[in-house]
Amino acid sequence: MRICLFTINAKDFNLPPYGIWTIKTYLDYYKENYSLNIDVKIFSFNHESDPETILNTIENYNPDLIGASHYIWNDESILNIIRDLKMKMTNARIVIGGPHSDYKNQRLNDLLLTGILDAIVVGEGEEPFLKIVQSIISYGSIKPTNGVVCIEDGKVSSFIPQVVKKGEIDYLPNPYIVSKEVLEESLINGSIQYETSRGCPFNCSFCDQGHKSYRSLSMSRIKDDLDFFAKYRPKHIDFLDGTFNLSPLRTIEVLEHLISLDLDWTIHAEIKPENLSFEEILLMKKANFKSVELGLQSIHLGTLKLIKRRNDYKKIEETVTNLNSFGINVTVNTIIGLPDETLENWFETLDYCFNIGKVQIVSNLLKLLPNTILFDQIERFQYEYRIDNFNSIIKSKHFSEQDIKYALIINRIVDLFWNKNNMPDYIKNIVQNLYSNKFHLLLIDISNILLDKNHKIEIKKNFQFLVIIKLLQNHKENNKYVSDLILEVEQEYLSGGNNIVNR
Repeated sequence: MRICLFTINAKDFNLPPYGIWTIKTYLDYYKENYSLNIDVKIFSFNHESDPETILNTIENYNPDLIGASHYIWNDESILNIIRDLKMKMTNARIVIGGPHSDYKNQRLNDLLLTGILDAIVVGEGEEPFLKIVQSIISYGSIKPTNGVVCIEDGKVSSFIPQVVKKGEIDYLPNPYIVSKEVLEESLINGSIQYETSRGCPFNCSFCDQGHKSYRSLSMSRIKDDLDFFAKYRPKHIDFLDGTFNLSPLRTIEVLEHLISLDLDWTIHAEIKPENLSFEEILLMKKANFKSVELGLQSIHLGTLKLIKRRNDYKKIEETVTNLNSFGINVTVNTIIGLPDETLENWFETLDYCFNIGKVQIVSNLLKLLPNTILFDQIERFQYEYRIDNFNSIIKSKHFSEQDIKYALIINRIVDLFWNKNNMPDYIKNIVQNLYSNKFHLLLIDISNILLDKNHKIEIKKNFQFLVIIKLLQNHKENNKYVSDLILEVEQEYLSGGNNIVNR
């Protein structure tokens, strides 16, 4: 049996698609155990790939079974490709899966009923896809099983959740060891994506991982994997775990092993700052952690309750301070448009992020993900969203469409004037002296300058300095610090800030 697994990657993503590689690895690793005569091929297409190229590539391989990896960013493209594939390859069976394949999705059910789709995989893909392969070989058709929805007796079968194996997940083979192709491609691109755990003990309503039980590789397996990677000396390791530092003992043991390998690679991980001790931060520095990412999302108490989150602000601030002191870059994530939040609430969150330390602030417009609690609460919070824009919200009960558009403008200003401008000290000083530490007030003033049709400013290299100087001049008569701040900005520009490029 010839099996094709394909995906269309998100924009600007150039690494191997880890999800479908784990499925190929699983099939290749266990095919002898189950006496399966299969050949599995991965096709990874970029965001700009021509549909005809995708169709021809898959058709030329002539697969018996096609697996499509479904995400919100490729939703429309994947469904269109599936329809065209079925017209061209009527005998091939087509299965869709991935984090955002939902058995309740009427569009997917319609594709099942019309014979375009043969099955939907919901949840983890390795074991259900293996069962599909076995079913086709044994029975000549796909039978319903845990995590697999298909047509049975002329109608869509009932959904039976997967029985997830508890405990360690060492039964999942390392893709980089089993499939040399993914190792070589990753090394060429300079980064290894590595998953040491699955699931999440938390239950954030907007996240598609929260309802899945947390499981991890054994420590001996993690060490073996890291030893394997070390032999090839990759430039960077990106831990894919939802929370790298969930268990202090586990975290310390992993960090100590990374230190023992004594390599000059850099490392990135997502962390829970409340769980991170000073000892762990010290070890992260020694292990060459370049950056960490943490999800604050909001500081609005009512919203935090609705999305099932808690924040320990004292511990967050302490952790960020310690990470800053060791030169580990920190990115703080917030979400625009969470339940019961207003534009003003989001501004308060921006102010908090700005004042906790030197952190990049990344705000994403809320995306309503299938298989989440929040997706089932769309009517409650009066969300309107666009399927053709990654399920991004248009407006909500408390966040108008106009406010959403303005928040996106402000978010772009944060990126240009703060994140990509290397978080300059002069911005900190301006906010402190002119805006009483209210970062959003500076952002509003910048937006007024940029949106002023009478004073057009060309968006080019170093334009940020021109905008800030103009802004300061507007304050000159009202504040004794302005002259000093103008001088500081000019000195920054002359002493090397002029090399900043607006990317």
